[in-house]
Amino acid sequence: MLKCAECGKDISEGVVSGDKTFCNDSCKYSWQKISAGVSREKSSIDKSIHKNRKTVHTTVTAVVALIVACLTSAIISNLMRSDFTKFEQFNSSEGSFSVFLPKKVIPSKETINTAAGPITACSFSAKAKHHQFMVAFSDYPENAIKSSTPELMLNGARNGSVRNIQGTLLSETFVTINGYPGRDLRIEGPQKTIIVTRLILANQRLYQVMILCRPDHSFDKIIDKVIQSFSITKLNT
Repeated sequence: MLKCAECGKDISEGVVSGDKTFCNDSCKYSWQKISAGVSREKSSIDKSIHKNRKTVHTTVTAVVALIVACLTSAIISNLMRSDFTKFEQFNSSEGSFSVFLPKKVIPSKETINTAAGPITACSFSAKAKHHQFMVAFSDYPENAIKSSTPELMLNGARNGSVRNIQGTLLSETFVTINGYPGRDLRIEGPQKTIIVTRLILANQRLYQVMILCRPDHSFDKIIDKVIQSFSITKLNT
């Protein structure tokens, strides 16, 4: 069964553009606009639905944009200056997750005002010789979740990740982690840097596992090891 590259719905057949398949021309056109870095415009059809989507997209992308911007800025200015090569399992009771990271992990919190109210973004960053790692999570208000769908939330997170750094989405894979929907993204960012990201929407919480590096280290085995090691331990949201 195929999935529409824009809305994520299961489809048996559809409109093909390059290596992407869409429900119809509307989804295809919407995807093309987003890939080109152009914001969605309100449709004259069903304005109330589009208004809800815009609010959700604004909420999701505000948090994603800040985290990706901080990560990108840090890695570009400090790439390869430190070498913490010892990795170990990192457990966060606050975030209810476990992941394999370099030993020295730096926590951080940022409160962001969004259309749905203030949201706290918690992040954990670490460096190795050729890679910068960050695991982050943020909890969204219940009304923001109810007014959307997991597909739209993850689409908004994906679009914010790409658009904020004026990057290019190289690949996207639909995944399921601990029973929750997610996306694996590969993005080309500023100065040819590569950001490998796993997004997971677990109830009201959005998790992000991000690795940033130069292209010649973007297929190192440690990247897949870190991504695959991420597990949600016990979610209390």
